Amino acid sequence: MTFGGPTDRPGWDDRDDRDRRPPAERIDLPPGSEGPRERVAEGSLFDDLPELPSRPPGGRIFSLEDRPAPGLYFLAWFLTVGAVALLLVGFLAAAPVAQGVLLLVALAAFTLGLSAAAGYQVLSRADRHPDAYRGPSPLIVFGVILGASYFLAVIVFGLGRLDPASPRGLPVQALVIGLGYLVTVLLFVIRTRALGWRDIVQRRREGSFAESLFVDVAFGIAVGLLMMLLVGIAGLILTTVLGVETPRQLPEARTAADWLLVALAAAVIAPIGEELFFRGFTLTAWQRDLGPTRALLRSALFFAIVHVVQVDADTASTGIRQAFLVFALILPVGLILGRLYQYRGLISSICGHATFNGIQLLVLIAASQAPTTF
Repeated sequence: MTFGGPTDRPGWDDRDDRDRRPPAERIDLPPGSEGPRERVAEGSLFDDLPELPSRPPGGRIFSLEDRPAPGLYFLAWFLTVGAVALLLVGFLAAAPVAQGVLLLVALAAFTLGLSAAAGYQVLSRADRHPDAYRGPSPLIVFGVILGASYFLAVIVFGLGRLDPASPRGLPVQALVIGLGYLVTVLLFVIRTRALGWRDIVQRRREGSFAESLFVDVAFGIAVGLLMMLLVGIAGLILTTVLGVETPRQLPEARTAADWLLVALAAAVIAPIGEELFFRGFTLTAWQRDLGPTRALLRSALFFAIVHVVQVDADTASTGIRQAFLVFALILPVGLILGRLYQYRGLISSICGHATFNGIQLLVLIAASQAPTTF
């Protein structure tokens, strides 16, 4: 008896191993061929091993078998991948006109491809339980909004010679994105009956309509004030620790008319569109499958990441620190607005969001009017 054999267990040596092998049968192989000379007979201990999968992990992604709408699935992949290829070609194009044309074609293909993907998901999820979410993924719907908004922005700002970062261009940009939120939710969520308006608005009725509306508005404003106080204190601490300033996302306004346009975009249009999508649609959809807590966290992360992508800095070091600052400040905003939506509904979360943005705007106005020398 030896130790340290094939299994490093006492009492197990090569002879014992051979004695425990299943009976084998001899097979004849052609001369010169390679392979084992013995084959394990049927009825051995290997019969209990699980069968190997028919395709490798992830192989079903590029397969059309057993799909409810294979043509729509293929179209979604074809247009989306083609859009990415066109964008790469557009970046390499030297002529500005060619770049513009390729960009428009790529954005159109990208929007149509993800629209096909959203439609396919509606068909593939039709047999889900009625209490589960049966519509397209919020991530795919957001991609449709992104592609359509950029497509319209290239046309509106490219042909109109209007600067999207100017006080006059900001409301137009916010309106384009807001309409994107509304139209995509209407087409892919409401019309497909994945969710209804009642599911999205989620109003709590207490007393008459006027009384309930007053409570929603008042509660939202109160939460927005408290949220601005907490985020403002956290922002002062983080900007000092990180050594960066909060990225300025609003244009410089010099006249009262410019400030009104900026306020219309930041405190009215943007809160309505973002709350409709990120809370009314996204949070409600994920909540049906994940539950309120996990859906709240996921929607807040999604909301924060979208705002981080908008950070534009001169250097990589500054960009990383500003991105971390924005994420650390927007994440609690998304959590608070999401919890407000779960408790009071969409109207209340819109009021809270509008209050939060409006106070920031008032601070900017006050800072712009402050004297620079003392």
